[in-house]
Amino acid sequence: MQTRPSISGLPLPSLAASQVYRGPGAATIPLQYLQSSNVVVRGPATGRRYAFSAWNRVQSVDRRDARALLSTRMFRAV
Repeated sequence: MQTRPSISGLPLPSLAASQVYRGPGAATIPLQYLQSSNVVVRGPATGRRYAFSAWNRVQSVDRRDARALLSTRMFRAV
């Protein structure tokens, strides 16, 4: 797995959403970051940190965190 530069010391893996998403029953769903600045967000349900950037826009996000992240309008489900 290749990694990109880090944000807040977290490595940003280069994973395609198709490598992680496993369908409607999956524990995670791919979210795309819609902004251009770097951001690290904490999932309110799991406490997990998700690092997004212009180079790493799509991340696999735990379903329990996805609704809250989507409500910010900084993300969309892909």
